[in-house]
Amino acid sequence: MKVLKLLEREYLSIIEGSQNHVISLDGHYEMNDSILLSTEGHEDSLAKITSKTEFKSIEEVFNVLPLDLFGNFTSQKEAIEFYSSLISGEKYYVYRVKYDSDTYHELLDDQLIKLIDMNSITKNNIGHSVCEVLEVKLKNGSDAILKVQFMTGRNSLSDEYERLTWLKAHEINSPSVYYFNRINDVEYLLMEKIVGLPAFKYSGLCYKLGKELRKIHDLYRFNPSFTNNSTDELLKQVLNKIDSILPQIFEMYPDFTRDSVIQFMIDNKPENDVLVHGDYSLPNLLVDKCEKIGFIDLGDVSVSSKYFDFFYFVKSLKRNKKIDELPDFMRGYGIDEFDPVIMKWMEIMDIIIY
Repeated sequence: MKVLKLLEREYLSIIEGSQNHVISLDGHYEMNDSILLSTEGHEDSLAKITSKTEFKSIEEVFNVLPLDLFGNFTSQKEAIEFYSSLISGEKYYVYRVKYDSDTYHELLDDQLIKLIDMNSITKNNIGHSVCEVLEVKLKNGSDAILKVQFMTGRNSLSDEYERLTWLKAHEINSPSVYYFNRINDVEYLLMEKIVGLPAFKYSGLCYKLGKELRKIHDLYRFNPSFTNNSTDELLKQVLNKIDSILPQIFEMYPDFTRDSVIQFMIDNKPENDVLVHGDYSLPNLLVDKCEKIGFIDLGDVSVSSKYFDFFYFVKSLKRNKKIDELPDFMRGYGIDEFDPVIMKWMEIMDIIIY
């Protein structure tokens, strides 16, 4: 197994949950690699690489990524000076690390504690969430999911709380919210546990998954206000980060230049807005014994191009070796073919998604 050597400060921050990104000169780790986190004086800990991005300088890292993903720095200047004094190279690789452990952090919300059976808590390490995900039972015996978020991600749990409430009001089979609170920069979201197994465990469901996605997209008619993944916002992020992601773009499309990438993204910004799930992938679609579909991980629900969901669903089919079922999905949704230009736009946009 690959070993990722860390500074003690990084190692301890990851273990305690206040950091999930690290900077390295070593580029041989890849997304979904299982690794051991190692530092002098501490036992190695199992983790997984969940993203990889290449940068040309330490300054560029902190101009692109939020400071609090790297632990308890008080300013961008402090973080840059800290890393610049320790590492120097022509390329810098930033890895997002998901630390897997059966232990969980102490719950600091007295109201929350009154709602759950504290002896029932188990940690769920499945998925790439930046949150700590716990399976719990309520005092009445009902199964529930508790998410705890210590650091800023692309969204906060308050975003997910708002979206869950809205979706439930529009009769989408999504978790009911039992409790939400924020204490000392820690967010707690207690919600219903949707019954079912992830869709990747089934075959022959893609026609139904296409129909279900169409139902979510059609909620656009109710004028939702969520715009975190709007095509305008996505384009803005790509243009702001263009210099840091060019190496990955050139690797996929060698004929591009910096200027032609920018022009391509501007000229081909999708306009076909719907309400998107935001991570329409097989692990986030739960199937019960009656083949009823439930939706989870809804913090990225937003008004955006329908191709946002198309792209990530296709990516999930490939990852789970079910791409042969794509025609069934397309029939269920009611689309004959994907626009290759927009799918290419989404592939470039995907580089900046965290």
